[in-house]
Amino acid sequence: MDLDQVHHYLIDELLDDLFPLLEQFANRLDDLEEKALRRPTPKVINQAYQVRGNLRLIRRQIWPLRTQIQSLLRQKHCDAVTDAYTARAGNRMNQVMETLAIVSSIFAPLTLIAGIYGRNVQWIPELQLPYGYLYSLALMAIVAILQASILWRRGWFENWSTVRSKRSP
Repeated sequence: MDLDQVHHYLIDELLDDLFPLLEQFANRLDDLEEKALRRPTPKVINQAYQVRGNLRLIRRQIWPLRTQIQSLLRQKHCDAVTDAYTARAGNRMNQVMETLAIVSSIFAPLTLIAGIYGRNVQWIPELQLPYGYLYSLALMAIVAILQASILWRRGWFENWSTVRSKRSP
């Protein structure tokens, strides 16, 4: 369910039973006011005091809910959920960007080497060697392994999104 729907559902559940009761008291007070204007008797005053006492009782029971309802109406809790979701999405985006940075930092030197040896020129000394192609492939592998090991030592391959367990020394 949407958080707004949950919010409205909670308020409706809290207040649905209360409104008909308050409506009955309002109608009762209107009737008593009309009787007091037409024929003021001690019975009317006693009934008014009873209604007033009941209203005080209701107020004592409902007043503590006032702060909870006001906090729900302000929707600070919904804002906290939205902020948490935004932070999680930002962390996920940072992790994706870090992965892309790792991949590009490993493949950038390999692309440079492939670009140099892929040119159609005759003056590259390794072209005359019998295993020149294998040497260039070995150079690319060494560069990729060296780059990956440097990034590994710097902690770039750690997954920051998982919960870490406490290690005992």
